[in-house]
Amino acid sequence: MFARLARVARVLIATRPLRRFAQRLGKVAVVAAAIVVICSLSAYEAEHPTNPGFATIGDALWWGIVTLTTVGYGDIVPKTTAGRLSGVAIMLTGVAVLGVLAGSLASLFGLGGAEAGSEASVVNDTDAAERLPLQEELAALRTQLLAVEQRLAELPSGAEPESAN
Repeated sequence: MFARLARVARVLIATRPLRRFAQRLGKVAVVAAAIVVICSLSAYEAEHPTNPGFATIGDALWWGIVTLTTVGYGDIVPKTTAGRLSGVAIMLTGVAVLGVLAGSLASLFGLGGAEAGSEASVVNDTDAAERLPLQEELAALRTQLLAVEQRLAELPSGAEPESAN
């Protein structure tokens, strides 16, 4: 079963939009994980002596993840200024992660249009839509040009080509 899932994931990642989506989210995940670890450890250092909710580093990391995901159970709450500032940093990161995720999904599914202010995606969509008919027209013109060149090559030297009118 895992082999099938891996095969499907490999095929999906092979497409350019999904690869770009995964790269974008990968960078965001690394930054978010770093902020959660750093802020959770700083909250642990500030809260550990007096707050039983931060008894272990694992508790602090749990609090950081719950805060990042905006779940916020309330089972562990920082009481010091340093702990609360760490919480604010994690909360802002969580909101930013959700914003990037929503924007990336909208971009992946082509939901952002000119009204969303993404002129670059409109240009890319227009280019992609116009490229195929232009390529077909160019191929037809090449075929016609080859036919004209062949007719010119068949003419005896010194003879004038006949008028198309």
